[in-house]
Amino acid sequence: MISYGLRLGAVNAGYDGLDPLGNYVAKHIGRGSAGVIRLLPSALSTVPQAVAQGQPVTPLRLHQALAQVLGNTTQLPVQNIGLLFAHSYQPAPRIFGLMFDLGFRTPEDQAVDMFTQVPRQGCVVFLGAIAAARAGAEFDRQVAFTSVHEVGHVFNLIHQTSPLTFMASSKKDATYGDGAYFFGPNQTNWLMRCATDVDVMPGGSIFRDFGYQDKRAGRAAASGQLALDVSTSSDEFWPMEPIMLNIRLSVTGTSKAVVPAEVDPGYKRFRVMIRDPDGSVRLYRSPLRFCSQGASIEISAESPFVRDLPLFGQAGGYTFKAAGLHQVWAELDVTGRKLLRSNVCEINVLPEFRRRPKWAEIASPSNARTLFYRAGGIDEFSSILHSARLARPMTRAMALYVCSRAALSAGCIDRRRNEWAREHLQRCLDLAVLPPHQQSRAEQSLALISSA
Repeated sequence: MISYGLRLGAVNAGYDGLDPLGNYVAKHIGRGSAGVIRLLPSALSTVPQAVAQGQPVTPLRLHQALAQVLGNTTQLPVQNIGLLFAHSYQPAPRIFGLMFDLGFRTPEDQAVDMFTQVPRQGCVVFLGAIAAARAGAEFDRQVAFTSVHEVGHVFNLIHQTSPLTFMASSKKDATYGDGAYFFGPNQTNWLMRCATDVDVMPGGSIFRDFGYQDKRAGRAAASGQLALDVSTSSDEFWPMEPIMLNIRLSVTGTSKAVVPAEVDPGYKRFRVMIRDPDGSVRLYRSPLRFCSQGASIEISAESPFVRDLPLFGQAGGYTFKAAGLHQVWAELDVTGRKLLRSNVCEINVLPEFRRRPKWAEIASPSNARTLFYRAGGIDEFSSILHSARLARPMTRAMALYVCSRAALSAGCIDRRRNEWAREHLQRCLDLAVLPPHQQSRAEQSLALISSA
């Protein structure tokens, strides 16, 4: 058995009567871990300088509140975990709860280093958001469910929608029936490892939204065989260059295959794995996380699924920090029992510059965010391309490709953006160095603009 204090804290002023939730969470975590984890709940305390009643809280305030409730969030081994209660979350006002102590930064939560050193020490339930969606007994049931759900994330449990358990994402319109208020066998086996496994114990490894997969069956063609292939836009680069991972999902023969529309590292079903020069293997950490959506992709020999994604950045910063040879591959859970693994591509990450060249300004935080998220205005894109004009042709071409496609994908397309994108797509193609996937996408985009 391993014991943790469960510290209850109110981030907003005016909350009381929540003490029974501590016992409720402790009971279900204890039962779900077959008695291995013992939580010792405290009475609810309101943090100093509490946020006013009815006001949303910021990511920074949550980290500060957790430190206030626990007293120390950098000490190991972790002895206490926090369950906070607040009105709503400023970046996403409608979510019911959040395990915010991930161990790395995200776009909405640029946590300082002191708040990312020791991960998975606390979570929060948003009572105001729940009250806006539930009333009466439904409110009480949702608060109880969400409290256990978020504490489950503290122990690195992931979302699971089938069968329904405490780790199912909540529905917008109604609470789940009593059949969802338990932990499944796989989740119990996971929790039972808490005393010895750093992936489970609070304060151990970073939060990872992958692991045990849903047991829903996918649909694959009887005679068709799926193939997953990956390649990078360049096999040698500096860490800050806008490198893309090209993904191709195809099928052999005349049959078709249908797979979940979750070929993205933001879903737990799809993973990008990296082997570093020292031999260690790690998961590419997507800055975005999505719940399973139920949509599907139909694949045939004539119509493979092809996409690219930015590989140079991940949650917390640049993906590659050590120079040397790396290996990259992808994995896709096609069904609950079948894992599809891609080829392995080898890349060489170049060492830091002795003297930083002018074009490396594309690595500034604002430029890197623009390139990674492909979002911004013409001025931001032009500034990046001005910096990249002295770079080698492949770097210039990829900067032109990313910025031009970002201009076209913006929500406010206008004549100026179209003309800007047309000019820079043509410059990109004129360099004649793009990989086949980016070449094809650039040509398609240019044709669409020209026909508009």
